[in-house]
Amino acid sequence: MISLFIKSYKYRFKELLLYFLSTICLFFVSASLFANTINTSTSINDAYKSYNYEQCYIFNYETEIEDELIYPDTTIEFFADYNMAQKITATSVMKKGNCHYKNNQFSFDLLTSEECVCVPLNIAKTYNIKTGSNIFALFPHDNILKKMNVVEISSTNFDISDLGAKNNIGLLAIGFNENYVKNISSKYCVFSSEKLDETIGSMPQVLNKVINKIEYIDFSKRLLLAPVLVEIGIVIVSFILFLLLVAFKTHNKVSLLIKKGLAKNTVRKIEFSETFILHTVFCILFYFLINMIFLKTLTFHIVINLFIPVIACALLLLVAKTLILIKWRTLYGIIRI
Repeated sequence: MISLFIKSYKYRFKELLLYFLSTICLFFVSASLFANTINTSTSINDAYKSYNYEQCYIFNYETEIEDELIYPDTTIEFFADYNMAQKITATSVMKKGNCHYKNNQFSFDLLTSEECVCVPLNIAKTYNIKTGSNIFALFPHDNILKKMNVVEISSTNFDISDLGAKNNIGLLAIGFNENYVKNISSKYCVFSSEKLDETIGSMPQVLNKVINKIEYIDFSKRLLLAPVLVEIGIVIVSFILFLLLVAFKTHNKVSLLIKKGLAKNTVRKIEFSETFILHTVFCILFYFLINMIFLKTLTFHIVINLFIPVIACALLLLVAKTLILIKWRTLYGIIRI
């Protein structure tokens, strides 16, 4: 008797094909549209979890606080090539003179001259930059393109640019440039693992702003809101297509199975299995496969904030269909069990 139910699929081949192709196309379009957003969210989250500083203080003028860096207030432009075809849209910090730094995000002691630069890992991968290679910098005080020697590829990608800025993730560290400091007004910054409120309390109007690490991590999660909502919507649309094209087409076979004496609970299990395999498993499988095509890496951040909500939606729809069909069996001619 169960074979009657299974054989009925050959009469629904076109409907099944339409349902499968529609769902796959919807997931494919969504993944392609949001690939950059998802990868950016991953980069930001990984960057800020990878360093041990909770906040960055931006100062209006120079202080004597330990590990203070020059934060160029007027943009220094960086390029991956001499022809300036590949612009590196990243924030930079500058070493102060011959200062020694305990800050371990960069090897500041390697920045022995103004031509030296430490490049974060994300930018190095994006522009195929290696230790010992060169990038180019255009300083605003003389408007001359200078060759910079890459002395280190940093293992972290922390950043201090404005939230939402479409920059490459990562912070460039450059050697002290005396002419720049003399000719251009700059701000200063300190990365700290603890609050400096007491230290800067006695310095009038020194504080420009405080950038908190947690704000950037939260921002990386908010970037995933749109992809999550769209892909949950796709799962729901796919579920509706499944009901209209596949599930509701089985009512005659369900009726026949009951008339032939198959237990009602057994029929419900058959329907549950059909929905689980053809919708829930199918959606989850292709959702993963299609997203993997566009994602650079699969991280815990993506699994928790993107995948789990969508998978939970698919499972909830499975439960909802089961509960609904137990109570209402008259929709589209389905008889009450």
